[in-house]
Amino acid sequence: MGSLGPQRIVDRMSRAWPSCWSWPRSCRAPGAGIAQPGGRPRGGAVPSNCVYQVYRMTPKLLGLFCSGLVSLLMAASAVPQKSRISIDNPARLNAPQIWVTTGLYQPWDHPPPNPPAWWARRTDGWEMFTEVSTEKWQQVLDKTSVIALTGNSIQAACLEKHTKSSPRNCSDLGVDQEKSLDHAFRFLKAHHIKAALEVGLLVDTQLAPSSTLTRGCGTEAFIKEDSLTSILQKIREAGGSLDFIRMDEPFWYGTMSCHDTARQVAKDISLAIRHIVESYFPDVQIGDVEPVTSSPKYPALLGRWADAYREATGRRLAFFQADPDWGNELIFRNLVDIASVMKARFIPFGIMYTSQDDSSDLDWTQSAIGHFTMAETYFHINADQADFQSWTKYPAFMLPEQKPGTLLNVAYQYLLPRTYLSMTKVGGFHGRVRIKLTDAERAPLAGAGIRIKAIDVQDSWPMADRIMRGTVPTRAIYGVIGIRANLEGSEMSADRGEADFGTISITSNGKTWRSNYAVPLKMQLSPTKTLLSNLSFTGATTCRSLSVIPLDAGASYTLSVPMSATASAAHAGYVTIVFLDGTCKGIKRDALYFSPSSEWLSRVPLFTNSNGEVLFSAPIAFEAAGAELRAYYGGDNMYHRPSLSVLESKRGQSESNQK
Repeated sequence: MGSLGPQRIVDRMSRAWPSCWSWPRSCRAPGAGIAQPGGRPRGGAVPSNCVYQVYRMTPKLLGLFCSGLVSLLMAASAVPQKSRISIDNPARLNAPQIWVTTGLYQPWDHPPPNPPAWWARRTDGWEMFTEVSTEKWQQVLDKTSVIALTGNSIQAACLEKHTKSSPRNCSDLGVDQEKSLDHAFRFLKAHHIKAALEVGLLVDTQLAPSSTLTRGCGTEAFIKEDSLTSILQKIREAGGSLDFIRMDEPFWYGTMSCHDTARQVAKDISLAIRHIVESYFPDVQIGDVEPVTSSPKYPALLGRWADAYREATGRRLAFFQADPDWGNELIFRNLVDIASVMKARFIPFGIMYTSQDDSSDLDWTQSAIGHFTMAETYFHINADQADFQSWTKYPAFMLPEQKPGTLLNVAYQYLLPRTYLSMTKVGGFHGRVRIKLTDAERAPLAGAGIRIKAIDVQDSWPMADRIMRGTVPTRAIYGVIGIRANLEGSEMSADRGEADFGTISITSNGKTWRSNYAVPLKMQLSPTKTLLSNLSFTGATTCRSLSVIPLDAGASYTLSVPMSATASAAHAGYVTIVFLDGTCKGIKRDALYFSPSSEWLSRVPLFTNSNGEVLFSAPIAFEAAGAELRAYYGGDNMYHRPSLSVLESKRGQSESNQK
C-alpha cells in the first residue's frame, strides 16, 4: 500500500464524502483546501450516511471532528512510506490544471459543402459524459478540471425539453437523452468539472464605431451576434453553468489579419462581454487562446495585448493558453518567454498540446506527446494549464485513455509519473556516450528501450529529400512553386542561418515537372533579409506572366525537395505550392518548411541495463560534422512518462541539459 500524504487522504475522503467540500474553510485542515493536481474535489452523489450530517450537529461536535481530521492528516504525513509509483500518485509538484476539449453528440449525415478536417471525427466524445463510459477515461477524468466545448458543438446538440431556441427536442429527433446537452452539463456538475466555451467574441454587429466589427476580416475570432446569443441561451436552457469562455484568437485575427490595434480589438470585445455575455452569465471568467509563432517580438506583443484587454474590460485575462505552431523548435523558446510575460501579469499560462503530424492516429498522438516531453523535459516550461484537443482529421477517437492513438491517451501519458533521461560523453575514444534513465524517485529503470537520433544542426550533411503530399483543391487549375523566407508566415528568429536546395520536382496524375535553376541553390538567411521567389519548371506554361504548372482538381500530388539547413533556419522559410483558379487568383497554398536533416542511429531501441544505463558509440563522422544527439524514451503507457535528453554538438555544450 502506498504512502498516504495529506493530499491523498483528502482525495480519498472526498470520493467517499463529497459534500464535505461544502464545509466552511475554517473546518479544513492545513493543505486540505489546496486542490489536487486536477484542481477539483472528487466524488459523485452524497450517500445518506455522509459525514456532512455532522455539519447540522452542534458546533462542539463539529469542532471535535475537525480536530480529529487535522490529527489524522498530520499523523499520516509524518509516517513516510515508499510506494509504487502510479498515475494516482504522480510525484509531480505544481502539476498543471488539466483541460480537455471535446465534442457533443450530433448527427453527421449532412456535411457542409466543404466540410472541415474535423468533420465526423472523434464522434465518441459524447460518451465521455455517460457514467457507463467513465471507466474508459477514469484516470484522466479524476484529474480533469475543465471540459471545453466549442460553439459549433453546442449549436448542434439537442435539448431534452422544447425551448425557444430548440423547438425540436431530442425525442423529436430520435436521440437518446444521455446524448443531450442537458445530460452533459449534469455529468460535469456531478463530477465537479468546470465548463468552458471556446468561441469568438468579435461580433459582426456594430455595437460602437469600430473597424474590426465592421470589416469581419477573420474566421475563428469572429461570430454573428445572433449565433453568440443562441449559444449562450441554449446553455442556460440546458441548465448549464458556464465557468469560462476561451476567446478564439482575437488578437491574432484582429491585429494580424484585420490590422487593427490591440486596444481597439480589446474595446470591441469589452462591448460584446458587457452587452451580450454578461446578460446570460455575469460571473463567467474570460481567458484567451492565441497562436504562437517563432518571432522573437511575439511575446512582447502578447504582453501588450494582455494589458490592452485589462484596460478595456477592467479585469485581467482569466488565463492565457498558447496554441503553438509546432513545426519549429524555436517555438519552445518563445513559450518560455510568453510564460514569463503572463506570469508577470498574474495571468495563468497554459499550453495546447496538439500535433504537427497529421498522417495517422498514432503519428498524431506521438507528435503531441513529443511536444509536452520537449516542453517540460528539455525547456523546463512550467505551465499552469495543459489542454488536450484536436481540430484536424486525427486522431479519430477520444476513448479509451489507455489505447495508444486516442486523444485521451495523450492526456493519460501526460499524467504518468516523470522519468529522467541524461546523456554524457565518456572519456576515451570519440563518440562514446552514456545514457541513464531513472524514475520519478531517481531509481534506475532497467529494460527500457532508448532510441537515439542525430540532427544536422550545422548544415554539414549532404542534402536529403523532404516530401510533401497533398490533394489539388477544388477549382484549382494551376500551381506555382516558390520559396519564401521571412515572409507570409515565416520569420527568422536567429542571427543567421543557411538553407540549401537541389532540384525540386512535383508529380501529379503520372506527370512530373522539375525546377530548372542551377543547383545547389544556397540561401543565406538573416532576420533582415526577405525572399519571395517563384520558380520556373520544365514543361510549365504561363498565366498572367507567372510560370505555372497545369494541375487537375482533386488529383493527388507529391512535392520532393532536396534540402539541408541549419537548425537556426528552421521555419525561417518554406517551399510552397500556391494553387490558382482559372483567373490566376490564389485559392490555397501548402508549405514545406525549412528544417535540418536528421537520422536515427539505431534501427531498434537500445535497452537499459540493471543500472538504467546504455553505453552508445556514436559514429565519429556525426561528431565531426557537429551533429546534435538526442535520446528518446517513449514511456511504457502504464507507469512511466516519456522523456528525452539532448547532447549538443561539439560546437555547443558537451553535456545534456536535462537536470
